[in-house]
Amino acid sequence: MKKSVIRLSLLFLLQGSVAWAQEAQDSLAISTRQLDQVVITLDENPWVKTKPSTSLRLNQAIINIPQNIQVLSSELIAARQITTLTDGIIRNVSGAVRLEEWGDVYARINMRGSRASAFRNGMNVSSTYGPMAEDMSMVERIEFVKGPAGFMMSNGEPSGIYNVVTKTPTEQTRQKLELNYGSYDFMRASADIEGKLTPVTEQVFYRLNLMGSSKNGYRDYQENQRLAFAPSFLFKLSDKTSLTAAYSYQRLKLSDFGADYLFSKAGFATLPRKRTFGDPGFEPSIMNDHSLNAHLKTQLDTRWTLQAQVGYFKFNQEGQYMWVTHIDDAGDFVRTSNLWDAENKALVGQVFVTGEWKTGKIKHNILGGLDLGHKRYLVDWSQKFDYDSIGSFNIYNTAYQKPIYGYPNFDRSQPLKQRVAQFGIGQADVGQSYTGIYIQDELAFFDDKLFITLAGRYTTVKENANRETREDHKFTPRIGISYKVGYQMNVYALYDKTFVPQSGIKRDGATVTPLTGNNIEVGIKNNWWNKRFQSTVAVYRITKNNHLSADPMNAPGENYVLQLGQTRTQGVEVDMSGKIAPGLQVNANYAYTDSEVTKETKGGVKGSRVSGYAKHVANVWLDYTFEAGLLRDFSLMAGITFMGDRQTWAFGGGEPLPDYTRVDAGASWKKDDLKISLLVNNLFDRYLYNGAYYNSRGGFYYWRPEDPMNLKLSLTYSF
Repeated sequence: MKKSVIRLSLLFLLQGSVAWAQEAQDSLAISTRQLDQVVITLDENPWVKTKPSTSLRLNQAIINIPQNIQVLSSELIAARQITTLTDGIIRNVSGAVRLEEWGDVYARINMRGSRASAFRNGMNVSSTYGPMAEDMSMVERIEFVKGPAGFMMSNGEPSGIYNVVTKTPTEQTRQKLELNYGSYDFMRASADIEGKLTPVTEQVFYRLNLMGSSKNGYRDYQENQRLAFAPSFLFKLSDKTSLTAAYSYQRLKLSDFGADYLFSKAGFATLPRKRTFGDPGFEPSIMNDHSLNAHLKTQLDTRWTLQAQVGYFKFNQEGQYMWVTHIDDAGDFVRTSNLWDAENKALVGQVFVTGEWKTGKIKHNILGGLDLGHKRYLVDWSQKFDYDSIGSFNIYNTAYQKPIYGYPNFDRSQPLKQRVAQFGIGQADVGQSYTGIYIQDELAFFDDKLFITLAGRYTTVKENANRETREDHKFTPRIGISYKVGYQMNVYALYDKTFVPQSGIKRDGATVTPLTGNNIEVGIKNNWWNKRFQSTVAVYRITKNNHLSADPMNAPGENYVLQLGQTRTQGVEVDMSGKIAPGLQVNANYAYTDSEVTKETKGGVKGSRVSGYAKHVANVWLDYTFEAGLLRDFSLMAGITFMGDRQTWAFGGGEPLPDYTRVDAGASWKKDDLKISLLVNNLFDRYLYNGAYYNSRGGFYYWRPEDPMNLKLSLTYSF
């Protein structure tokens, strides 16, 4: 299977490259006789980004970087009517799946067999829970970096990272308003306003992003209310120095997390998806996410640039989490809720320099820098309340069943920090501090045909959990090669090691040890048709030590983890995106992933599959815009997602999940500055879900259904 995929992909890319090389040669003679204005019309596709953001620190075109990097532009995000990071983003990247379904709260994306680290503007914001999934009103682009990036990206996972780049001033004056309306009383309004602070000054630019949304669910007693506020400023201190300062705030109020799940001893999807175990008296959860960062950039000379940034992140939540303390074959069920208050703080600093020089005919592209960071996560789920007695609530009874014991009144008289300081059962205080220094030299030979990357990072990390402290040091090298074999076509190979401080607590109270691993990857990249279409084929093998997985014995709200010894993940990825014909945009990807435990520990048995991934993931999305005639500027779009041989998100989670197929479709019309769009999600109204088997309390199945077929209407006005 894997060999066939590789052969077909390579044949496709090689044949296309030969044809395009001839076409490019013919067109070159023509273009030299034409005006510059004609050349401008052959600009790159705005859906396809050929360079990473500066926050990735890679001063190089993506095609020359020996790693699979996929960039989702704001144009693509808008065209798909994606409103949050959890809303259709992952279908655009090979092998990306959601690790458990946390609704609109946490993204928790998995790639290459494990959780991808969350980054915001190049800064690591991953935590046990959090950060809150970014609303797209404040997002400029999202970058997926496959494989290790820890040598430059503050300890990224060996499976990869996703980097959310937020909107900042572009030195233009423009405004955009958007209104959304959809199923289940979904309403949303957003604004994007930017310009120059004149007549006060000619050197300060601003941008303001605002959003408010509200929706109910397809089941009773569900609510979701979200706000976002994100101002940013660009100060042009001189012709060589600039300072960008940005703040973002997100607030989310939603119904009880656990009430989104269904439970049964009979198996997955054995209850109607509209069934609910929630109650109008359940306390909602309220979450606040603050982000503040400043970025200084100065041009030292024509070849060297110094950049520094600092970021402060704070996420807190106050709420509860419903789960089960008793379930039997007859359907008798006892609902219980745990207090779930948490706080996550992070302070991150970065200083790095990029530059170029030559030694003879060899070009050097240098990157070097220092990372500093401190994170702290507090959580209290120690208080518990039972709503029902055995026999007072039954999962097969569709009538309203009032909690026989009423509702909890959790004690929050002490601040969270004081409560957690008691280190009782269900309380945790996890901290992490790290320092990393790194350097990379990308050498270019033969007029930029051959690139060799040599890099290394030395990391020191100190971790503590509930008074237990440990410190580790590690050097991690990186070697990569990329060779241009044709017009806009590169082959590459990469060997990379990683060292990742991890946050988490084992059931015995011990801290987790850092994750170490290595990645071997080879691939081929192509930019087609004046960079309007791009493709990547990658084959990789990742070995990880001390891989984390959720403890299948966790009680309601518990976050204990297992460490699985050594795991091995290998696979094939194919990504294609861009314009393939007049008016026709396509995004297609496929990933084969195989991940298993190769060395045993108490938590994992050799040969067992690692939790939280699907062996086969395929996505296709087509968007066709009529460019002439009566239907000019009218668009039709459709997409399909398939996941096969899915593994549950809990290690040892019983039977695998069934295959998953979802189809979405839509249409849009644009006239000057006005655009109207309609999107239909889950077009064939399939019963889709994620879940796992719970080993505790006699064993039972739990799953979170996705929304049935639903509509989303969008009206956008730009001026």
